[in-house]
Amino acid sequence: MEALNYFDKTKALRFIMEEAKRQCIPTTRLCDGIIDPSNFTKMVKGKANREIKFEVLVQIAHRLKITDATLMSNSLIGDMSLLNEISALRLQYEKRNFKELERQLLEYTRKYNYEKSKLLTQNELWLSGVVEAMNYHNYNEALAIFTKALELSNEQFTFPLENFYLNEIEVEIYNSYLFVTGYYENECELALIEYERLREYLDHRVLKPYVKARVYYNYGLLLTGARNYEKANEIVNNGIRYCITNNEFTLLPYYYYLSFIIYRNIDDLVKAKEAYQKALLLMEIYEVPTSTIMKVREASEQLDIGFWMMNNV
Repeated sequence: MEALNYFDKTKALRFIMEEAKRQCIPTTRLCDGIIDPSNFTKMVKGKANREIKFEVLVQIAHRLKITDATLMSNSLIGDMSLLNEISALRLQYEKRNFKELERQLLEYTRKYNYEKSKLLTQNELWLSGVVEAMNYHNYNEALAIFTKALELSNEQFTFPLENFYLNEIEVEIYNSYLFVTGYYENECELALIEYERLREYLDHRVLKPYVKARVYYNYGLLLTGARNYEKANEIVNNGIRYCITNNEFTLLPYYYYLSFIIYRNIDDLVKAKEAYQKALLLMEIYEVPTSTIMKVREASEQLDIGFWMMNNV
């Protein structure tokens, strides 16, 4: 895939200010007749209520004898740079830190408010849907956003999928779509059928371990919520082995807690205790927020699977 480049106004401002400093030109002279100096200063510091216009940047650059070509060459940002920022957003998703995800996502979309490649757009839409579901409980809106993201690859998305031809990000989007549909929209039976199809599909695909592990986890969680403990136990134990084999430890604390819930419900108290102790230990090792650990302890006393379901997508 050919890399795409985008004009980054923040980068352009930084380049202009460095050049103004080199030429010893004060802000008042730089902005004279073009833009109010105080507003320009706020824009430079990222404190303005609106973005600086491209035309204004060009006029100021010309005052510094910066050509359009030079301004452009020093103000471009590529797909790879944006993907690095998306990775930082995804980290908040993996940590289940949805409030911080929302804050960073808003900042990201404000900074890079232009048309991007399909891959970047799908990532943005997926994370936006996660925020809608987790922070605002707008499940219909979340499903609409997931649908829009999937339709970037298929002209019309229909549920359930007729055929599975999904790339990595599409697997993640569809995983979230299935869980929201199954748990929040009360279509559990249909979602579980789709999860089994998706699991079989992934068995023959090479994807990042976290992506597969998240699908297996969501599948096991939905099965547990449906009280199909035998199948849930099979999926969860397979997921634990998969995570250990592939050095994917992010989800292990959650897997072990889910395993605890299953064993408690089938009255295997010895295995339940073992799974619970592993879950708490791994939560501390992998720095799961203390507030989450406290809620886990409280939920465990009442076997509250609802808490776990409501913090997942």
